[in-house]
Amino acid sequence: RIVALSYEMLAPFMPSVVSVGLFSVIFLSLVYLATYRPGKLLTIIGTILSPLKVATLATIMTIGFLVPGSVSAPAASISELFIAGGYYGYQTLDLFATIFFGSIIVSLLTRYTDGGRSSLRDAVKIAAISGIFAAILLALIYGGMTMLGAYHGEGLEQLNEGAIFSAVTRRVLGHYGGALIAATIFLACFTTTVSLSAVLTEYVRQDLMGNRISYQNALLLVLVLTGIIARNGLGLILSVSGPIIFASYPVLITIT
Repeated sequence: RIVALSYEMLAPFMPSVVSVGLFSVIFLSLVYLATYRPGKLLTIIGTILSPLKVATLATIMTIGFLVPGSVSAPAASISELFIAGGYYGYQTLDLFATIFFGSIIVSLLTRYTDGGRSSLRDAVKIAAISGIFAAILLALIYGGMTMLGAYHGEGLEQLNEGAIFSAVTRRVLGHYGGALIAATIFLACFTTTVSLSAVLTEYVRQDLMGNRISYQNALLLVLVLTGIIARNGLGLILSVSGPIIFASYPVLITIT
């Protein structure tokens, strides 16, 4: 889904000959290069990709606050908007990601920090502190995105999820902001895909295959299957995954 979403958002900045299939091959090949050595994963995400992603998002939001815009009164009531936001917010899959990311983060911290000498207790403590910091960052980013949509999103309701952010950002930055938009979208989707790939690869290798295949082969299997599904496009993927997400999310919230 993230690969297809990336294509939808980056399509305006790419040559028309680049199809979703070709984009998937290129995108997932880069993911493989960033993920095939799990020991380097924390370094790549923590010191390079995530700071770049936050910096580009902060730049767009700051400029968006400075560019004049107007807020029109919504047709729906506050309660209707709140319910709709929660309903469609399920599709971010944040709670699913948190549960699965939690285990892989602690596992990576115990194995690949301080030469593998970190205890489980230390790893959980580091993850908890990092989680608080990440929650503050996410609150600021989501709040900023909401403000961008309120001030610069009028008339974009007919666009799909992948195109709204691009359209809003073009309104804020103009034609010459295309490179920054593309970089932001790419970094946001790429870091998430790298993290998810690592989580799913560990699950496939350990739980499904019983450690009978290498990490690299399990990663290749995950990314090939991802590419095959991504070729169907964002619309079809959302139509299939939506009912599953909406049915399972209330259960997961209750368990949590």
